Amino acid sequence: ESDTRRLTKQHHDDDEDNDDQQRWPIYLSGFSLGANVVLKTLGELGTTAQTTYNIRGATVTGAPFDLERCSPALGAPGFNREVYTANFLRTLKAKARYGLDRFCTVDSTTTTTGDDDVDDIGGGISDDTNGDSSGSSSIRKTVDGISINYDRIQSANTIAVFDDAFIAPVFGFDSNLDYYRKCSCGYFLDGIAVPTLVINAADD
Repeated sequence: ESDTRRLTKQHHDDDEDNDDQQRWPIYLSGFSLGANVVLKTLGELGTTAQTTYNIRGATVTGAPFDLERCSPALGAPGFNREVYTANFLRTLKAKARYGLDRFCTVDSTTTTTGDDDVDDIGGGISDDTNGDSSGSSSIRKTVDGISINYDRIQSANTIAVFDDAFIAPVFGFDSNLDYYRKCSCGYFLDGIAVPTLVINAADD
C-alpha cells in the first residue's frame, strides 16, 4: 500500500473520528516516481478518490508513464547514466543496505559459482555491461523467506538491475519487468476521476 493512499486513509479516518471537524479538501502533488505513485493511486481509486477520501485534484511533474521504456534510457551511456543514475543508485543502495542489514538474516548458502551473474535477471530488463560474472562468492540475505543477492544489489550500475535485484523480490514481483508493467501509471490514467494536471518535458 502506497504512502499516498495511507495518508489519505488516515485523513479520512481522522474525519470520521471527529464529526464536528470540517473535512478539508485534499490536493496531491508528486515529482518523478512520486508523480507515478500519485497518478497510479488516483487511477486505482477512481471516483472514490473524492467520495471516500475527499481528494479534489492533483498536479504532478515529470511522471514516468511507462517505467519499462524509461529504464533503458536511464541505463544508456551518457549523461543519464554517468550523472543521474550514478547518484540515484548511490542513495538507493544505501537505503537497501540499511534495510537488509537491520531487518534481514544472512542466508546459510552464500557462495555461488557464477549462477547469479548480475546481467541474468530472470527475463527482466538487463544491461550487458553490468556486474562481475567471474563467479566470486555472493552474500545472500533472507527477508520474509525470500533469498536476496546482497552483492548483486551493491554492484548494480543501472536502475534496471537494482530493481530486479532488490525492488522486485522484496515487494513480491517476479522481475523488474513485472514490476514496471504492474506499476506504471500510464496503465491507470483512464481511471482518474478528479482534475489532474501533468507537466512533463517534451523530451522526457
